[in-house]
Amino acid sequence: MLKQKNSNTKYIILVLVIFAIIAFGIVATAEPVSNLPTVVTQPDGEELNLFVSGDEYFNYLHDADGNLIIKDYDTGYYTYAEIENNIVVAGDVQVTYDLDDTSPYSLSSTTFDTITFEDIPTEYIQSRYEDSLLNE
Repeated sequence: MLKQKNSNTKYIILVLVIFAIIAFGIVATAEPVSNLPTVVTQPDGEELNLFVSGDEYFNYLHDADGNLIIKDYDTGYYTYAEIENNIVVAGDVQVTYDLDDTSPYSLSSTTFDTITFEDIPTEYIQSRYEDSLLNE
């Protein structure tokens, strides 16, 4: 009798575990993040303390001021983003913490144009969602 009771307990536990996996798997969704700290490394070894915002379909790197940062895959460096033909592309200005006040790209003088999330064309963001797995 004890052996049958032990077998029933294992069966009940197995059913409960399967039920929990199914129940939590159905309701699990990714939540958008805002200003989640992250560290990226430039090819020269410099570490940049940046932030990630967005969700699983559209997310982006930015600095503390909200300026978008994108990796230039030709050079491997993270650069400030630019918009060309309604597309966000890597710009010419590399992100670095070694800029001094005399540099034309000094963060304190911000003489170069940067973009923030609000500057991204709506069509670009919508295209990222349309190209996602949501539509497959």
